[in-house]
Amino acid sequence: MTVEITRLAPKEKRGLIVVITGNGKGKTTAALGIAVRACGHNMRVCIIQFMKGDLYAGEWDGVKTSPSHSLRDFLTLAQ
Repeated sequence: MTVEITRLAPKEKRGLIVVITGNGKGKTTAALGIAVRACGHNMRVCIIQFMKGDLYAGEWDGVKTSPSHSLRDFLTLAQ
């Protein structure tokens, strides 16, 4: 049995801005999940994080070990 996967393409390419706010945890994880998915679709990604309080987020450590050069290059510029 063969399954054919088709990729839907938009009629017009548009940019997207996602703002994730709120108390508690999960914002960085959500943003990185969206970014990794977009990279998987060959889209350009930029994450801007306004830090307030604790400056550490463990998810960044995981992305630094990613084989994707674009995410690593971005992290180098961001720090």
